[in-house]
Amino acid sequence: MDFERHNDEVRELWAGYREGRPKRVPVRWHMNSRMWLLNPKLNTKGYTFEDYYQRPDVALEVELGFMKWRALEVMEDSRKGLPDKWHVNMCGQNVLGAGWLGSKIVYRENAVPHVEPDLLAEKDALKDAEIPDIRARSLKYVWDFRDYCLELIDKGFEFEGRPLAGVGYPGAEPPMTMAYLLRGPTQLLIDMVDDPDYFHRLLTYATDARLALMQKVQELQGITEKPKQGGLGDDAIEMISIEQFNEFVYPHHKRILDTLFDGGPFCYHLCGRAQHQFKNLRDRLNVWAFDTGFPTDLGTAREELGPGVTLWGNIHVATLQYGTKDEIAAATKDILEGGVMHGGRFVFGDGNNVSERTPEENLNHCYEVVKELGTYCEDQYVEGLEPKFYPYAG
Repeated sequence: MDFERHNDEVRELWAGYREGRPKRVPVRWHMNSRMWLLNPKLNTKGYTFEDYYQRPDVALEVELGFMKWRALEVMEDSRKGLPDKWHVNMCGQNVLGAGWLGSKIVYRENAVPHVEPDLLAEKDALKDAEIPDIRARSLKYVWDFRDYCLELIDKGFEFEGRPLAGVGYPGAEPPMTMAYLLRGPTQLLIDMVDDPDYFHRLLTYATDARLALMQKVQELQGITEKPKQGGLGDDAIEMISIEQFNEFVYPHHKRILDTLFDGGPFCYHLCGRAQHQFKNLRDRLNVWAFDTGFPTDLGTAREELGPGVTLWGNIHVATLQYGTKDEIAAATKDILEGGVMHGGRFVFGDGNNVSERTPEENLNHCYEVVKELGTYCEDQYVEGLEPKFYPYAG
């Protein structure tokens, strides 16, 4: 692979995208280090997620191995080839935030960990629940990893001849997703109907915790002025109606966005069947980019939202993992020809997060199909669109 040529083409593609006139549809995959850790062809030492979270050296080996594999083997519209420097993060897998607030993390063989409700399994527990220290419980794994990496940076650590130059901070799940991890999804929805006051108090607790953590992270990063744009991703809102969202969840989302950012526009990550929420989120919360799950009908979403909203998705991950080349090409063609390209604000990807052990050949074949079929015609551009939020632009 001629990485230099590829990278030049990618820079040109995203420059056109930002100007509202991309030559073709860009491709970006949702991936994390789970793909390396749960693939025995890559993880030849047999590391587990328990190893990953409890041993910073293992976590670093996993993250660097994943980044190297992605940079050299997986084709998409991002820089390829080894980077000049390594910047790493520990992946929370939707468990570390809930574990921080009291849910029990359960490790499973050959699978990502999950959580079981613990601290807030009984309603009365909320009365005495306090926001833990940001280095407590499961978030300690992230801080230990960060401290370990910073020490290595000071010592001049290198991987593949490139220095380790940066390490990220912890995060926490958004309000409703955090609440169902703490309480359990079925019981949480029963609470919403039977005891709405408790539901609001639980989401207030989850919001308070997220804000306490993120504001401390912003302080440590030296951020003194709120960034204008940002994002949120509360997958659990797919389970409720627009009316229930407005009554029970909207106030908490708005408080997070108002506290951490300066007005937007914003990008939302929403796995699952959340399409019914999109227009309301655009109109009430200034969300102008949606990172979508596979049930989203992107053509219908484009009709409902107009050409100015960025849509990102959404070929089914099972098709990518198990489909033949013809099946992958057919599914890709259906998405591209469904109307979502109108306006030039579409990023092709998976719906939503590529499965571990998906063959690189399938991803790369899909990429080539998009390059062939995703070329824009002049009548697909819409002139004069106000610049909004791009989830990825180079």
